[in-house]
Amino acid sequence: MSIDGVFIHNLVNELKIIEKKRINKIYDINEREFLFYLSNKLTLVGSLNLTYPHLRLTTKTINTLSEPTNFCMVLRKHFEHGIIDSINQYNNDRIIIIKVLQADELGYQSVKFLIFELLGRHANLILTNEDMIIIDCLRKTPLDSMRLLVPKVTYQFPTTDKLNPYTVTTDTTTIDNFEGLSNIIKNEIKHIKSLHQVLYRPVKPTLIKLNDKYNFYWTDLQTLSGEKQYFKSISSLLDYYYTEISEIFLQKEANRKLVNYINHEIKKTTSKISKQEIELSQAKDNLIYEKLGNLLASNLHKVNKGDNMVIVEDYYEGNNLIELKLDPKLSPSQNLEAYFNKYKKAQRTISILTEEIKKSFQHLQYLQTLQEQIQLATEVDLEEIALELGLKEQSPKKKTKVRPNYLTFTDATGNLIFVGKNNIQNNYLTHTLANKNDYFFHVKDAPGSHVIVRTNNLTDELIGLAAQLAAYYSNYHSKTTVDYTLVKYVKKVKGMPGSFVIYTNQKSVTVTPNKEYFLGQLKEVNHDK
Repeated sequence: MSIDGVFIHNLVNELKIIEKKRINKIYDINEREFLFYLSNKLTLVGSLNLTYPHLRLTTKTINTLSEPTNFCMVLRKHFEHGIIDSINQYNNDRIIIIKVLQADELGYQSVKFLIFELLGRHANLILTNEDMIIIDCLRKTPLDSMRLLVPKVTYQFPTTDKLNPYTVTTDTTTIDNFEGLSNIIKNEIKHIKSLHQVLYRPVKPTLIKLNDKYNFYWTDLQTLSGEKQYFKSISSLLDYYYTEISEIFLQKEANRKLVNYINHEIKKTTSKISKQEIELSQAKDNLIYEKLGNLLASNLHKVNKGDNMVIVEDYYEGNNLIELKLDPKLSPSQNLEAYFNKYKKAQRTISILTEEIKKSFQHLQYLQTLQEQIQLATEVDLEEIALELGLKEQSPKKKTKVRPNYLTFTDATGNLIFVGKNNIQNNYLTHTLANKNDYFFHVKDAPGSHVIVRTNNLTDELIGLAAQLAAYYSNYHSKTTVDYTLVKYVKKVKGMPGSFVIYTNQKSVTVTPNKEYFLGQLKEVNHDK
C-alpha cells in the first residue's frame, strides 16, 4: 500500500466536505492520533503514526485518552470552536494544510493553520499562526537541524526540485522527476503508458488481498492482482483498514510477541531447573563429608599440622582403607571443622535448592498455562495476559475497569455460567465474583479455565454443559475428566503464581467437548446482565 502524494491529492478533494465546519471538540486517541469532532456530526481522525500517517473521516466510535496530553491541550486552546476555512495539499507532497478561523474572547478573528506532514517516520503536526510562526508541533527537531521545527520560528515547507504532476499539461511517461509518485503508481503509469490516464482516473478506493497481505489505493490498479474490495470513499477505505484489517495484524503481532516471550521464558526456566538439579545432586554428594568428618574425628590423633592427607579405616564400609585429604596450612582441629562445614553447607544447599526447584517448577507450570491460554485468546485477552506479565502498562483510562474480559453464558432456564480464559479472569471469577454456593468446574489434575455456575438447580444437563466449557476453554477437545465442587471448597494455592487452586469435596464427570452443541444450548450475554 502507498499513501503517496497522488493518494493525498484525491483524499484532500474528498475532505473538502469539512470546509466551513466548526471544530467542536478535540481529543487524543493516543499520543500520535487525534479526533476532531466537527459540526454536522462529522468526525475527523488525524493520525501521525509512523507507519501510515493519514487523515480520514470516520463514523465509528473510537476510545480516547481519559486525560488529554499537553499537546492536545494546546490544540484545544488554539483550534476548538474555530471554523475550518479551507483544506489543501501543499504541491503534490504528503502535506495537508487546514486553515482555521477562530474568534478570541473579544470577538476578534484570527487565522491559524494545522499542518499535517504525513511523511512516514517523520510524520508531524505543526500549529502556526497566520504569519506561519510555529505555535507548537508534535515532534520538535534539534536546534542544529537543517529544518528547524520548534515554537516561535517561522515554518518552512520541505523543499524539492521535483515537479507537481498535476501542473503538467503534456502527457508523458517520463515520470522520475515528478513529486509524490510512489512505485505503486509508477508501475501503473508505465503499464498504461500514460501519466494523465492514471492521474485523472475515477476515484475507486480499492483494498487488495493477496496471500494474506493487503494493499490499498485511491483507485483500482491493473498492475495489482488479488481479491479486490471496493469502497464508496477513501475515508471509508482507510476507516475499514485501520479499524478492522490492522487490528487483525496487531492481534497476530501481539500474539507472536507473547508466544515468543513465553517460549523464551520456558526455555530459560527449563535450563535453570536443569542447573539447579545438577547443583542439588552435587550437594547431595557432599553429604558424604559428615561420614568423612566422623572418620577424621576418630583418627584425629594421627594427624599433625602440615599433613596433606591421612589414611584411615572406613568402619562404615568394612574397614577398607581410605585417604582423607587435608589442608597442610590448617591444624588438625581446623581440618576437622572444615569437613563438617562442608557437610553443613551441603545440608543448607539441599534445603534451599529443594525449595527453589519447587518454585521453578511452579513457574514453569505457570508459563505452560499461559502458553495454553494464548491459543484461545482474543485481543483483549492477550492484553490482559501482557498486563499480568508486566509487558504492558495499563492505560489511565482502563485503570478504572473492574471486570476483566471473561465470558458469560445463560442456558434456557436462566442459569448463569462464567468462563475464565486467562489467570486474571480466573482469579476474578473464583475469588471475587463467585458466591460460596456457586459451583466451580475445572479439568482434573491440570491447569485450565475456571468455570463458575450460578444456579439453584444443578441438573445433569447443566453439569455437562459447564464441564464441556471447562474442557474446551482449557484446550482439551477430546474426552476429558472435569471436577466440580462448591466454590466454598476452593482455595488459592498460597505463593503460587497464576490462578492455581486446590479444592475438596469434588465430584467428577467425563465429557467430550462439542462446541456446536454447547453454543447451541447457551446464549452469550453481557457481563452486566
